[in-house]
Amino acid sequence: MNRNIRVLVADDHAMVRQALCSIIKDCADMEIVGEASDGIEVVEKARSLLPDVIVMDLVMPRQNGVEAIKEIKRLMSEVKILALTSFSRETNAFLAIDAGAMGFLLKDSPCDVLIQAIRKVHQGQPFMQPSVAMDIAHEFCRKSQRSYCEALTKRELEVLKLVAQG
Repeated sequence: MNRNIRVLVADDHAMVRQALCSIIKDCADMEIVGEASDGIEVVEKARSLLPDVIVMDLVMPRQNGVEAIKEIKRLMSEVKILALTSFSRETNAFLAIDAGAMGFLLKDSPCDVLIQAIRKVHQGQPFMQPSVAMDIAHEFCRKSQRSYCEALTKRELEVLKLVAQG
C-alpha cells in the first residue's frame, strides 16, 4: 500500500495557506504535515517534518522563497518543491527552477491543476504551465553567457517552443 503524499504548505498569507490546505486535504492520497508563514520557518519545518512535497510561495518575509528553496535542497535534496506565485512574468520562475524547484504554478490556477502539479512533482516529474515555461526558456537564453538557444538547431528550437506552449 502506498502512503499518502506528505505536503508542507508555505505562504505568508494565512488565508492562502488555509485555502491550499483545504484543497489538498480533500485528496485521499495527500496529507498536510505542516504550514509555514515565512522562508525561515519553512526551512525549519522541512527539516523536522520531512515532507515529500513543499508547496511554497516565492514572496515571503524574513527569507524569500528562492533562498529557502536553495537551503532546503542543500539540506534535503530528496524533497520536491512546487513554487507558487501570483505573478506570471517575472524572473522568479527562472530563479526558483534554477534553485531546485521541480515545478512552478501560478496562484490563479484551478484547484485540479494544483493537485496535478503536486502529484507530478512528487513523482519526480517537472510541472510548469506553458506560459511560465516559455518565460523560463526566454530567461534562460537571456541569462546564459553563451546562448544555448544559438547552439540549438532550428528544429530543436521549434520543438522547445512547442513544448513550452504545451
